[in-house]
Amino acid sequence: SDDQWRVFCEDVVEQPAWTDDERIATIELRRQNREYAEGLVESAFAEHPREYWLDKLAASGIPYGVVRSMGEVVEHPQAHHREMFVEASSEVGPLPLVRFPLADAENGRHIPSVGEHTGEILAELGVDSDDIEKLQKAKVVSGI
Repeated sequence: SDDQWRVFCEDVVEQPAWTDDERIATIELRRQNREYAEGLVESAFAEHPREYWLDKLAASGIPYGVVRSMGEVVEHPQAHHREMFVEASSEVGPLPLVRFPLADAENGRHIPSVGEHTGEILAELGVDSDDIEKLQKAKVVSGI
């Protein structure tokens, strides 16, 4: 919002003049001149490390989010509490997997081999078993 922009400019990046800049003074103007606005913010953020900005944003009371590295995501306590990392069986052995958030954490997982379900899928599509076997023998499709 424009009120949050004012707080961001004055209290976070300490650039109160941005609130009067006719290119970015309102939400609509910031949308129209997004590249310009992003350039200003990126330049300001480049001046200090991430922790500095996180402290300033937290103190400001405006909404913000943290962009985490993959290492930080994997180590985050909430990800472990939610059991977001599971193993799946495969033909080469167990493999680590990021669980779909709505899937049951206890449910067994299996990564299918190439062609593992070809016959079933073709049968569901109405291909008869003799034709499936011919396709597999001709190496048109994979199959186990």
